[in-house]
Amino acid sequence: MLQRVWRCIISKNRSGEYEEFARQVSIAMFQNQKGYRGCIMARADQLCEVLTLWEDEHAITALETSDSYKAAVAAIRAAGFVLKEVDIAIKPVHAIEMIAFSGVAA
Repeated sequence: MLQRVWRCIISKNRSGEYEEFARQVSIAMFQNQKGYRGCIMARADQLCEVLTLWEDEHAITALETSDSYKAAVAAIRAAGFVLKEVDIAIKPVHAIEMIAFSGVAA
């Protein structure tokens, strides 16, 4: 299993728009990708991270070349609330433990 982390800086006064896009567009797009295993989205002030889990390298390559991913990237760029795309990091997962839940923790 691999983790893929995308980090960006968003406009300070548009965090709600970014989070709504993430919930409505990004998660749905990820769920339709072969090899997708889960997602954690986090934000601290203007720094946002999207950590996705993938079955293998082929799944990540398929994501990055899929029309739905390209459309989501184009839409988030066009929306204008992302000020800077910082980086993407892919690393192997050597352990994971989670209590299953869906949604947002309070």
